Amino acid sequence: MPSSCLPKLAHDVSYLGAIQTLNPKRDEIDGVYNALNHVRKKFEKHKYPDNVKDAFIRYTRALDERNWNIAFLKLWSILELLTDTIGISYETTIKRTSYIYKERDYHLQILEHLRKYRNSSVHFDKDNSEMEIYLYQIKNYVEALIGFYINNRLGFESIQEAASFLNLPYDKEVLNRQIEKIKFASRFHGYS
Repeated sequence: MPSSCLPKLAHDVSYLGAIQTLNPKRDEIDGVYNALNHVRKKFEKHKYPDNVKDAFIRYTRALDERNWNIAFLKLWSILELLTDTIGISYETTIKRTSYIYKERDYHLQILEHLRKYRNSSVHFDKDNSEMEIYLYQIKNYVEALIGFYINNRLGFESIQEAASFLNLPYDKEVLNRQIEKIKFASRFHGYS
């Protein structure tokens, strides 16, 4: 059929062009397999592997997204999953995410900035020239939380228990006061 007989299609503004073929080097492929084997071993003994696997799968799908705004929103939703804050305030998401960092105040500021961008992109369909920077920032937070959950060094029984840990006070004095209260409560009830 001649092209003049075909209906004219509207230009798809979301089309980003053909996907480039990736030709990784052998050592890069070996690195991926080594990391995969490490994660598989962790999952064999993990107490709640399904939650972490779900986050990991969602993470890879978010990074496959070619629309950066959608990728950002998907990564933010993984933060909510991993901090057990779906349907809860963004402040709690930010607080729990920043808990794993020594420079907590610094990360609180970055996460608050990312939250503001997230809200403006959702409510105002905002596009931003700094989107790539935002993607890398939120990607790093998701990766850190996934690592925290995969390793599960503190032996949490569930994602909720781990999120409860992330909700503990960060300030040393406040944390010590809570420890004393818990010890007092234990003595009060006659527990040894």
